[in-house]
Amino acid sequence: MAGDCTGCGECALRDGEAANKEPYAHLTARLCVLGGIPFFCHHNQPWRDAEVHKPMSAAQFRARDFKLCAGWKAGVQELAATGYFKQRRLFTKALAITGREALDEFLHPEDEEAKQAALGRLRDCLLRLSNRAHGFLKRAKERR
Repeated sequence: MAGDCTGCGECALRDGEAANKEPYAHLTARLCVLGGIPFFCHHNQPWRDAEVHKPMSAAQFRARDFKLCAGWKAGVQELAATGYFKQRRLFTKALAITGREALDEFLHPEDEEAKQAALGRLRDCLLRLSNRAHGFLKRAKERR
């Protein structure tokens, strides 16, 4: 899956960029592409600041001037062109949301047992979504 950023130079979806090297940002971005969940550009944003990732009001959001990530757009467009989002759309989105929740639980566990359970859910979500995307991309390539 492409998903390579064509814009800012700080992309969580472009190999070698600072946000891409940060596992939380990279995994969140990948889950958002695979689930069709909007993901915003890291450029000129204090993305390392935990406050940026907390819920905010619509006014706070607009004041931050967030823009959709170009890498996210490219990845979603590539998958959409295969029909990926036409089938089982709600299931796919729910699986990506579950993956994001598992990632947060893994990073902030109540105990070791909760951490391992969250890791298992995260692994399952990523595997299922990645396999699904791979299948759609492979079939699209074979049709060409």
